[in-house]
Amino acid sequence: MHMKKIFVSVGVVALGATAAQFASAADDNSKVWSVSVSLRGFYDDNFVTSSSGAEQDSFGVSVSPSLVLKIPLDQTTWSFRYTYGATWYEERSNLDSSNNAWDQSHELEGLFSHNFSERNSIQISDSFVVAQEPALLDSTGAVTVPFRTEGNNLRNHAQITFNGGLTKTLSYVLGYQNTYYDYENNGTGNDLADSTTPSLSGLLDRVEQEALANLRWRSAPKTVLLLGYNYRQVDYTSDEAVANVGLFPINSFVYADDRNNRSHIIYGGVDQNFNRQMSAQVRAGAQYVDYYNQNNSDTTPWVNANFLYQFRKESTLQLGASYMLSQTDIISPDPTSGSVTVDSRAFVLYGTLRHRFMRSLPNLTGNLHVQWQNSEFNGGTADGKSDSYFDAGVNLTYRINNHFSTEAGYNFSTLSSDVSGRDYDRNRVYIGVIASY
Repeated sequence: MHMKKIFVSVGVVALGATAAQFASAADDNSKVWSVSVSLRGFYDDNFVTSSSGAEQDSFGVSVSPSLVLKIPLDQTTWSFRYTYGATWYEERSNLDSSNNAWDQSHELEGLFSHNFSERNSIQISDSFVVAQEPALLDSTGAVTVPFRTEGNNLRNHAQITFNGGLTKTLSYVLGYQNTYYDYENNGTGNDLADSTTPSLSGLLDRVEQEALANLRWRSAPKTVLLLGYNYRQVDYTSDEAVANVGLFPINSFVYADDRNNRSHIIYGGVDQNFNRQMSAQVRAGAQYVDYYNQNNSDTTPWVNANFLYQFRKESTLQLGASYMLSQTDIISPDPTSGSVTVDSRAFVLYGTLRHRFMRSLPNLTGNLHVQWQNSEFNGGTADGKSDSYFDAGVNLTYRINNHFSTEAGYNFSTLSSDVSGRDYDRNRVYIGVIASY
């Protein structure tokens, strides 16, 4: 990994959904600290996410210890969580002895929140991940790479948000977020070779920055209307050639930072609390994006909405949708027009359900997640083509006592693409035990 690039990002604070998810998880336990470890046996029918005819299946074992710390003070809360994952694949252990049969992942999340007064507060969070699975690498939005990626791939997402009150009905939100990606798969340093088979590092190593300013008006006791502006900038950090749009024998290389862009997003929205159990947030507007290194620009819709319903004390339903620009591993150079694929328009629908069977089986908890994403590519020979990605999983956990539980689950993911060679199906089933204290 490029250590100098890591240090550029690790010290920067920023913004995203991960902090809210972590805060909710931390609230589930009133203790200052807790530890847990899960042990699973599984079967994966396509652990390399290969296209039809090239699948590799494997039995395996995974172990994942986790530590959570939470320090609540009068006006301040500190939270921290670390999760380590180690996964062993039987099939990989049967291959060449130089092939490592283990995958390892690291997840670190930290949250700091402070209330200066009744109207003014600040929240700072950071989520650092080293992983191979897309669900971990792209947990803050649309899935950039919808397939499993070998190597110690790094993603850091940080945010800072300040909430301020001007009057009893008028307030504002200021925020900044920074997301950093570093993929282990690097190029050769030869422009012609790299442009022919670009590496994931060349295609996806980047820093995404976004600043926001919202003006909020409480028009009714349970209704808040808002007007917002976001400034977003994407800077690719690799110096590799990722495409060649020249016609033989003349080379015309496209480099990673040729896909840099900056965006202006203007939107309106509403936050609605229907009652103590049900709420919704909707943001809708337009995004103007400038690909300044290619003298090109575009305007697209921009939408972000979610709905939350807590129908019992330990049972919640969350639904969401978004439409916005997303980066992509597709480059598809077009020598005729001299263009390449610069990004994609990602439409995402998702839902999560957590339910504790209080009356019939009070020790049984079920979790269901579903996500569908359609990404339409912009530019190059893939212009107008799309990926359709679907991921779903169900988990049942039975609590034996306060310290031990058993679980079983199933995950399914599939990718259907207009770009040849990307389609795949993947099924995973597992059973395990969880110890916690």
